[in-house]
Amino acid sequence: WRVVKVTPQGWEIKGIAPAPLFRRYAHQKPQVLPVPGGDPFQLLSFVNLQDEMDRLLLVVYLITCLVPDIPHPIPIVYGPGGAAKTTFCYLLKMLIDPSALQALTFPWEERELIQKFFHHWLVPFDNVSTLPDWVQDALCRASTGGGFSKRELYTDDEDVIYAFRRCVLINGINIAATHSDLLRRAILFGLEEVPTERMQPERKLLAEFEKA
Repeated sequence: WRVVKVTPQGWEIKGIAPAPLFRRYAHQKPQVLPVPGGDPFQLLSFVNLQDEMDRLLLVVYLITCLVPDIPHPIPIVYGPGGAAKTTFCYLLKMLIDPSALQALTFPWEERELIQKFFHHWLVPFDNVSTLPDWVQDALCRASTGGGFSKRELYTDDEDVIYAFRRCVLINGINIAATHSDLLRRAILFGLEEVPTERMQPERKLLAEFEKA
């Protein structure tokens, strides 16, 4: 239950917090212990993103993921098979919100989607081809802030209200978002197929990533 205290003068690791600040779920892994002297731009050597403006935008987006209580845009990562889209999203997930679940899929019901939002800070959805209208609406609310409700268990009329903002990632071959409200909240990252000479085993890539 140690915490990192951040101030305008810098940051430091503090002892046990006076009260728990977060809820822990079974899928979560320990957060990386921060050390001084890091360089967030090191991330760019591990992702298949070539455009220089997109590379800068990715680093800025990643840093804002650590800022709570603000609207967060939704990166939509698209490209052909072999473009390392899933790896791209997995690395971001491991930096911000380490989890045993590398990626998620969209459920059939809103209440199940609410639970996924509630149990993750950064919520990555993998290999998305289409998005139903209700999902696109829910993504907008999760991004910029909005309420969800469901019936309280073992009651006929009581509601449980969920109000939160989350960081959401989506990847797929095509841009699955079609609603203008969702597209206005999106950052589009287009990836190209990884050339054969640049391919390497995933185990090697992840080992180098963990070291960095």
